[in-house]
Amino acid sequence: MTNAILLFQSHSFLSYGSFQGNKSRSFGHQRSVEQQRRLLRSVRPKSSKSLHSLSSLADPSKHHFLHVNDLTSSQLSKLLQIALEMKLELKQLGKYRTKPLDGKTLAMIFAKPSARTRISFETGMYLLGGHALYLGEEVGIGKREAVKDVARVVSSMNDTIMARLYAHSDLLELARFSKVPVINGLTDYNHPCQIIADALTILEEKKRLQGVKVVYIGDGNNIVHSWLELTSLVELEFTCCCPEVERFHIYCFEKK
Repeated sequence: MTNAILLFQSHSFLSYGSFQGNKSRSFGHQRSVEQQRRLLRSVRPKSSKSLHSLSSLADPSKHHFLHVNDLTSSQLSKLLQIALEMKLELKQLGKYRTKPLDGKTLAMIFAKPSARTRISFETGMYLLGGHALYLGEEVGIGKREAVKDVARVVSSMNDTIMARLYAHSDLLELARFSKVPVINGLTDYNHPCQIIADALTILEEKKRLQGVKVVYIGDGNNIVHSWLELTSLVELEFTCCCPEVERFHIYCFEKK
């Protein structure tokens, strides 16, 4: 279920997927069905096995999506390929042929509000057959109620949790005590869903990720951290231009 939601999250951000993450407001052009078909053929592996299989991405030992490199290189490649296939299907039919999330519920915890994140996850769940439950600031995660208690209660009645929080430490604690997969919708440390969307946009525009040169100008913030994590999975060149006082966290280089 985690991967199914990420697929739609990646697709939904494509309308403005630029390197500035959630600060961007520049809209991209729409591609024709034939253009998308050509792109899909160019990145599809030689195997004839269908890519439209969410179960192929499953990894029971690492089911949370908290950082970009929680995925392996192979899983990232499959995720992007399936996203292209599903985007084409939605453009052709206006819906998906199957409902892989039928009967599933996603609890969305928003300590930090976001219209685009809420809209994309709710719409994604609907189109994939599931239901999204909005839990706003009134939950008071880490304040009104302890993070571990929120994790235990919410995960006992839902199939997946998406959390958009301020403190990354709260996200890690949420994942630790949750009984179900947790998706990182954003924290002060990183923003993995946005970077997956950026990677998909680059793949559409450049037809590849390997060898692409990406330059980011701005604060060394959560967007930068997730880009650095992506470089551990894909051989691309990433350059960050940021003020000395707003440098990215050294922890990015210490991770695998």
